[in-house]
Amino acid sequence: MNKKNNKFVRTWKNVEKTLPKYSDRFWCYVEKQNDLGKFYIQINCCYNKIENRWSNNFESCTVVFWTELGPRPAMEFISHVKPTS
Repeated sequence: MNKKNNKFVRTWKNVEKTLPKYSDRFWCYVEKQNDLGKFYIQINCCYNKIENRWSNNFESCTVVFWTELGPRPAMEFISHVKPTS
């Protein structure tokens, strides 16, 4: 994670050049294909270092770029959030 002025700065990494050094969840730029053609989405996905495999909810996915997830919100913020009904 890069920090600049105490703010999280997202740094995208190309999977052809760099893979994560550990298994975890990451924010990913994913290539998808359907009847209309190829398109790209950003999703939270999982990298398994042992199998060298990316997945999204147990489904393989084609990750093009990845980055670390940002820091979680501060607990005082979370405690004040009220669920919507």
